[in-house]
Amino acid sequence: MTARNLLQDAKDKLADSLRKNIPEANRVPSLLDAITAIQTFVGRIDPYDLDEVPRKTVEALAEQLKLAAKPIEEFMLHAYPKGEQFKDGVGRPIVHELNDANVNGHKKQLSDIYSAIYDLATLVLTRQSIRRLETALSRQIEVCHGVTVGDSSDEETLWKYMPLRNFLRCVKGGGVWLSSLEKLAEWSRRGIADTKEGDIPPVVTKIKEEGRKALSEGGRLLDDFQQRYNCLEKTPDEICLILNASCDKRRVFACSLALRPSEDASLWYHYGDRGTGVALRTTITKFVEGSWKLPFDLSGGYDGMTCESIMMRRVHYLKWNNEDRLDDLTDLFIPFCKRRSFQSESEVRVLGFTDSQIDRPGFILRRNLCDVLDEIVVGPHADFEVVRSEIQECSPWVENIPMKASDLKGPQN
Repeated sequence: MTARNLLQDAKDKLADSLRKNIPEANRVPSLLDAITAIQTFVGRIDPYDLDEVPRKTVEALAEQLKLAAKPIEEFMLHAYPKGEQFKDGVGRPIVHELNDANVNGHKKQLSDIYSAIYDLATLVLTRQSIRRLETALSRQIEVCHGVTVGDSSDEETLWKYMPLRNFLRCVKGGGVWLSSLEKLAEWSRRGIADTKEGDIPPVVTKIKEEGRKALSEGGRLLDDFQQRYNCLEKTPDEICLILNASCDKRRVFACSLALRPSEDASLWYHYGDRGTGVALRTTITKFVEGSWKLPFDLSGGYDGMTCESIMMRRVHYLKWNNEDRLDDLTDLFIPFCKRRSFQSESEVRVLGFTDSQIDRPGFILRRNLCDVLDEIVVGPHADFEVVRSEIQECSPWVENIPMKASDLKGPQN
């Protein structure tokens, strides 16, 4: 049983106990008020935000909630008036008598339970409050969109293939994951995709050398460089910044998508956990419209570090030799460059750029995924019901996103 289910089950059972038909004469308002206070306090815990809470803490909370129901289950439901222990010649347990000693004993137990729950839950609630505050204070950011395809560029379909575990991380984080370039290269070295991921193409090295020379000499040479690489509006400082950051693996974070009208078997195999993962379907318009939110620690919140910009571009497929050409200075960022053998992927990448080097595997770019995704497609080699259950278990709002099995799934027996 997951931590969420464990806690939710205990909360539900306590609520069931409070709803039971306790005889009016047996209702002890002071005990019911104490139990309700416990229920209310624990109700402030978000059961979908327990990832960082130790399992033993959740188990201890559930056990205390179980104990909190005892005054109802073991006392009030069976209680009898004071002095009426014997009925029809049969003696009833003295622990069920509505006397001061029994009532005060349950009060003491409930007071101890509340204290124990307070000690267990305070750190959980504090962490959850900090997370909500950080989300509220996080900086909004727009995606700079530069993808054009045909006459209806903004309506072109985007796909994001990934293992289920990676999607659950996105659901829990409330957004999409941008991986560090170092991590992308590391995964590629394991044989997942492009073994040249993160390498600097010769054309990028060439343009950087041209740019540095143009900045150094200025004048007509700089004018020609700006004209040739579509950066007339950029200042020399901005050009210098792009030249320096374009190949810095510790400042660039990427999210890869495929620009295709429908599912693709090879992409399922290479990126969708060999068809057992999920594919997220959206459009360019949906992805770039509205504001995304940065993590608090990349919003200048703690040490001043920030993610300066988010950019979406099509990937350029290169021969990886001196014949290659790039026409825009912003195409220099090496995640926008891949070998021509990957051209069939028709990849679009979303890049985030930090203002200084940072050691982290990636970050969640936050936004309500219900506003971004058109559909969640479950892989052709996955059990649809099992995957759907895992996704819905992770977060309740995912139910608002249409979900279906892959069109590539074979006929069912």
